[in-house]
Amino acid sequence: MKPSIKKYLRLIPLVTVAVGLLILISCSEDENPAPVVTELSVKTPPTKAVYKNGEVLDLSGLEVSLLYDNDESIDVEFESFGANGITTSVNSGFEITEALTLVITHVESGKTTNQEIAINPVVEVVIKTPPTQINYLIGEVLDLSGLEVTLTRGNGDTENVVLSDFESKGLEVSVEDGIEIEDNFTELTVTHTISGESVTQEIIINTVSSISIKTPPTNIQYYVGEYLETDGLSITLNLDNGDTRDLEISDFENYGVTTNPLDGSEITDNDSELVITHGESGQTVSQSITILTLTDIDGNTYSHLRIGDQLWMTENLKTTKYQNGDEIGTTSPSDLDISEENSPQYQWSYNGDNDNVSTYGRLYTLYVALDDRNVCPEGWHIPSTEEFQSLISYLIENGFNYDGSTNGNKIGKAIASTMLWNSYTFEEGVPGNNPETNNTSGFNGVGSGTRVNFDTYFTGQGVYTYWWSTDTNDEGLGTAFRIQNFQVEADLGTIGDVNTGAPCRCIRD
Repeated sequence: MKPSIKKYLRLIPLVTVAVGLLILISCSEDENPAPVVTELSVKTPPTKAVYKNGEVLDLSGLEVSLLYDNDESIDVEFESFGANGITTSVNSGFEITEALTLVITHVESGKTTNQEIAINPVVEVVIKTPPTQINYLIGEVLDLSGLEVTLTRGNGDTENVVLSDFESKGLEVSVEDGIEIEDNFTELTVTHTISGESVTQEIIINTVSSISIKTPPTNIQYYVGEYLETDGLSITLNLDNGDTRDLEISDFENYGVTTNPLDGSEITDNDSELVITHGESGQTVSQSITILTLTDIDGNTYSHLRIGDQLWMTENLKTTKYQNGDEIGTTSPSDLDISEENSPQYQWSYNGDNDNVSTYGRLYTLYVALDDRNVCPEGWHIPSTEEFQSLISYLIENGFNYDGSTNGNKIGKAIASTMLWNSYTFEEGVPGNNPETNNTSGFNGVGSGTRVNFDTYFTGQGVYTYWWSTDTNDEGLGTAFRIQNFQVEADLGTIGDVNTGAPCRCIRD
């Protein structure tokens, strides 16, 4: 026999012993298997097992017992469920909307146990405190501030909920806070959305029984052609329940209050009052408006007209006094040379004939037009060249050129009166050519002429007119607005001598 075979033969007894030991160990294990869970039970229920609608499940405090087939048992707290192969049908954080049975399962054994989760539902909603305001006019906005309700639950518990907590407590109102009140809105409903329980709060729609003026407009005196301004106006609405509402002009639209005329309307001869109306009730109140007559310090009255955004006299000034009553002198004779006077302040009728004043007005030196005492009636003034230029631009842009065009300056006829211009048929579009077509602007410029001081005579009546402005050129000469019988323009030019006498037109401040 070879030595290697002998070696293997010596190992056979050792292998036999090892196999025998393995068989013994295996038999020992089969006789002592691992314990098996035979029962699962709740040892301690969750700390919170009764809920309100909408609350979330909290399983803290829950503890179960596992009973094994060897009669041993272990207790497992909720926090260790996962480590011990235990699950729940719903977990912490689940929103409770109805009573439920929580199923607890030991996954390996399939054993289960139940824990009842009870609910304490809302069974009644009542108004604890109504909104601060429940009386409204149509057009006002709903204000729910102050609203508070009481929730009563099935076990008799109550809970007071203020408006700011409605959403978190599952409460809704049938209308949104801040909506505009309409005539069919007589109540609001507060509903607990989970339980469906609700309560209504009456909203009372009042009517306006009368209106009174609280504060009149700042301006209640107007010249015809001015724009109505309702600034400062406030009224009081008197309600049928004895309440009142004070409204500023900015509140009128929300409350359905209107004025006639409207704010910004052009005042006419017929606008002697401002009528304020509450549309829903039809109640009205009137505020008187004074239509002013344009009168100078001498008592002369003047017509006037709105052209664009400007209010102009449509007659030449006739006064012999400044606004404060100081006299404006004249010369005797009327053609007296005043060239040597430093600041002559005079007025004249054309040719010294007062019969000319009613038609042509008076002629004044530039010094009168510039005097701080103001030769115009109160609230009116001598125009600047800028104001005259605004008039020119407006008339051109709005088609007052004699040919209807809107470029170039051809507005002389639109400014000139239909009478008192010498006939001048040699050029189309000048005041003396077909004068019956003049004055489309209403400015009514008559050919007043001037008093030329350096020659001490009156000239130009029916041929041209200049109206003083408050501006002078670099040489100190006066700048005037003019129309002339031999030109189609109405433009700005200089008068050769500040001592020249020329008419004045006034414009509203």
